[in-house]
Amino acid sequence: MKCSCMDSSASYERLPNVPTYFELSSMFGRDSEDKDRSTEKQEELIFYNDDNSYQTAIVEKNLCVSDLCQLLALKNRVAKDVNWTIVEHWTDLGLERSLEDHEDVLSTYHNMESFARNTSKRFVFRKNFIKYEFFPNPQQFFPVNMIDLGDAEDVPPSFPKSSILHLDRLELNSAL
Repeated sequence: MKCSCMDSSASYERLPNVPTYFELSSMFGRDSEDKDRSTEKQEELIFYNDDNSYQTAIVEKNLCVSDLCQLLALKNRVAKDVNWTIVEHWTDLGLERSLEDHEDVLSTYHNMESFARNTSKRFVFRKNFIKYEFFPNPQQFFPVNMIDLGDAEDVPPSFPKSSILHLDRLELNSAL
């Protein structure tokens, strides 16, 4: 199995290394308030629900999103579920981003504050049912027509290509 986008005849040009906003701010120095915030060990943050109710939680340094979701599920008296997530919502801009389970919530908060101090933003605690949908249903995100199954000629045409992908993945995992 080979992804057709990885064809050996394809070529690409590398993008230049452009410093990010955060790299630039560290090079030119941030104001003392930002430096004080980056060394804080904990902070009390507000996490809104979709109905605009909210819970406060003391977020410590290195607290990951998955652990915070379990805590907020208890505080909101809802069932623990892997589909709960924290969403970073920039209300003025109308932008949202689901934080990944391994992300450090406090550092994300500090980055949000240092990036746009006077912009309206908040964290939202909500369910995201497609969070892990890739694992049980990969063909939804990686269509079969993007896969080159050149060595699968001996498979009957009635056999679904998505099953071939699953079998190839199992073979790869067993080889490791």
